[in-house]
Amino acid sequence: MILGLVNTPPDIIAHDYVLTRVGMEPRRDHLLGLLLQQMAQQGVDKPFEVPGFQEICGARGPTILAVLKWMNEKWVIEDQDYTNDVLYPGVYAYLTQELGFSSSDLQDIKKSLAS
Repeated sequence: MILGLVNTPPDIIAHDYVLTRVGMEPRRDHLLGLLLQQMAQQGVDKPFEVPGFQEICGARGPTILAVLKWMNEKWVIEDQDYTNDVLYPGVYAYLTQELGFSSSDLQDIKKSLAS
């Protein structure tokens, strides 16, 4: 979200997301176990055959770029102030529509990150 908010190029976002794997690795087995348990409770008996399951269990660059694209499709409303001059308007829309930030809040966050 932060990298999208400051208009970071997609290749840098993808690379940064891949580095998430380093931080997750010590807890990876635990997190995978929780995910498998939750899926079993929902009646999924072959989770590794569920489309997208392998991707959600890792940290691949194209995955986060697909999420950003999906966010643009789901949350962007044309002619809103967050759609001008931003690479990821879906991030702005999600932060304002779903999390309740104002445009002013987002500008303040961006200023804080730049300093």
